Amino acid sequence: MTAATFRALHHGRAAGDPLVLPGPWDAASARVFAEAGFPALAIPERRDRRVARSP
Repeated sequence: MTAATFRALHHGRAAGDPLVLPGPWDAASARVFAEAGFPALAIPERRDRRVARSP
């Protein structure tokens, strides 16, 4: 996801329609959230302070 896409998700919402980013704990839960229609998922910060990025 690009920064512009995320910004559009965040700023393009109607009042009272918060952006909810669930934090999956494994691949199966990520799939469940994606299939439920969430437009994006939160990813935890790694212990070494680097952000995990998808290829």
